[in-house]
Amino acid sequence: MKEREAKFLVTSRSLPIDLGAVPEAFGFRVGPGLVLEHSDVYFDTADRRLDAGGEAMRIRTRGPTRLFAYKGATGGGAFMDREEIEEEMTGERSLAEWVEELARKGRLRVEFAPSELEQVLWVDNRRTVFALSRADGALIEVSHDDVRFRGPAGATRHEEMEVELKAGSEPLFEEFCAWFKSAFRLETSTESKYRRGLQSVYGVQRPRGIA
Repeated sequence: MKEREAKFLVTSRSLPIDLGAVPEAFGFRVGPGLVLEHSDVYFDTADRRLDAGGEAMRIRTRGPTRLFAYKGATGGGAFMDREEIEEEMTGERSLAEWVEELARKGRLRVEFAPSELEQVLWVDNRRTVFALSRADGALIEVSHDDVRFRGPAGATRHEEMEVELKAGSEPLFEEFCAWFKSAFRLETSTESKYRRGLQSVYGVQRPRGIA
């Protein structure tokens, strides 16, 4: 499945987010905020091959639910277009077993043995999600993430907004993102949570030549 989203950093310059200020011209109905709390564990090889390729693998736990996910590399730029595989898991299955099955079925290509995957980053997130819908079927999700990154080197906090196109035209999505960024003085982020978490907790910089 292809994922199309934009991420924005909330900084000291940013204004309070008020989705009631969305211009009527967009034609959106803003739904009530839904608060979700989840914890993520990101995996990588010892030499960080996933990070070097701009990819990520994680297990998300929300209550009794476990979601395994692979996120592919983005093409760079203000909008993130990437491949995503996400599946709910039951029982005691490991991420390595899941990755091995995906590779065996030809759904995912990996350049390492799944057994090499190890836990490298822990992320706690309190997410508030707003659904913006239109009569023509267009749907955009706006999420506010209050994130805590944890690793052996320490812990840091981070705040960002995520805007994801669920249904509708890309020009509408891009126009909304431009308004959203300008209206609340946000900064565009082209990095994934995994990349930002590694930088925040470990001070890790991506090798030169990797987008």
